[in-house]
Amino acid sequence: MSDDTIAEKRVFDDREGARRLYLATGVGVVRVAAADERVGEFGVAHPGATHDVATTAAGVVAATADDVLVDGEPAGGGRALAVGTDRAGAPLAALADGTVRRLEGPALGRVPDARAVDGGLVAAPDGLYRLTPGDEVAGAGLDDVRDVAGRGTPLAATDDGLYALGPGWTERRGGAFDAVARGPDAAVALAADGAVHRGSGEEWTTLPALPAGLDAVDVARGPATTYVAGREGRLAVRGDGGRWRTQALGTPEVARLAVDAGERESKGERAGARSGRT
Repeated sequence: MSDDTIAEKRVFDDREGARRLYLATGVGVVRVAAADERVGEFGVAHPGATHDVATTAAGVVAATADDVLVDGEPAGGGRALAVGTDRAGAPLAALADGTVRRLEGPALGRVPDARAVDGGLVAAPDGLYRLTPGDEVAGAGLDDVRDVAGRGTPLAATDDGLYALGPGWTERRGGAFDAVARGPDAAVALAADGAVHRGSGEEWTTLPALPAGLDAVDVARGPATTYVAGREGRLAVRGDGGRWRTQALGTPEVARLAVDAGERESKGERAGARSGRT
């Protein structure tokens, strides 16, 4: 699939408040321009099947079948199961061989079968792991952790609930959760039954049901806006107090979603690339 076959043709006003969303998909990293509930230009920024993506201080980091990419350039180190950031926002990768490492530097420790990385925390089937101030990987409790939001008060999506750290792990919502993300004003979480929850501190609410047929796989949060990626290639957007709006992206096998505040342009954007990512 070429960029031209999925590029959105309508004009998008890149005004104040615009965000860049990045999706890991079966055709590559897809970049989407969004402002409030409006979805603008989108398309493939970096071709090639991608199964995880994160926005970091170094650029947009993606995990492919062969390597980790930073703004489309190979970073070395081999295949990663998950990519994200350390506490300072630098890229952190959990590799297929079980090692956890920054993209530049030695292995920091081991987390077999990692599922997600964020803010120096790594989610895995046997629990949560954290990167210590001494750059060692240590167990941090819980079981069957499917996703983690490590910045601010850490949140963990697990097989039996959504948990917040502080001190100790406290359940915020019961039931199985698949994904969690923190935004500048609130956090959002995706339950295994497809329900989307929004919360801040101990106060959590369930958002209206997602549009029919959307196979939700990941969530992200911008100011007063919630984003949900569908595995089949649709994006659902809802402003607080509004309704869900959907946009078909034409990108199969969506795996992950990330949002960038938009203050930093990637190398591809500086070079004039106008097609998309997550």
